[in-house]
Parts: sequence; structure tokens; C-alpha cells
Amino acid sequence: MRRAAGEAPVRAAAPAADRGASTVSVAPQMTPRYHINLFWSEADSAWVADVPDLQSCSAFGDTPSEALPEVEKASPARMG
Repeated sequence: MRRAAGEAPVRAAAPAADRGASTVSVAPQMTPRYHINLFWSEADSAWVADVPDLQSCSAFGDTPSEALPEVEKASPARMG
């Protein structure tokens, strides 16, 4: 079928099943995030990473960058 100059193309209507169909979006799973304190402990002669919101969740390391991944592994949120 030919169109006259300036005439808009004709679009086919959506199938009846698709008309008015809504999409459902699902929010992604959110991983809880906790505050982590990093500090030097003279008593332990080590860096301590402590999660105040999680009782008894702490880890040690020779440096802050060693203590941090250790407490992240110990956190129940990381265990799935």
C-alpha cells in the first residue's frame, strides 16, 4: 500500500491480550549494610574491626585492610 506524501505510517493495533497489560517490576534484594568500626587495640596488639549492631561480631588483623575483610566474612549478612 502506498502512502501519500506527508502521510503517517499506519500502525497495527496490539493483540487483544496485550492491550492494557501492565508490567510488574520487582525491587532487587537489598543486602543490609552495617557500620564497621576500625581501631587499634593495645590490649590485643592488633587492628580490630567491630560491627556495633551485631553483638560479638568482630575480627582482628595486622592492618585495617586485613581486619575489614575478616569481619565482612564473619557478618551473618554475608553468610546468606
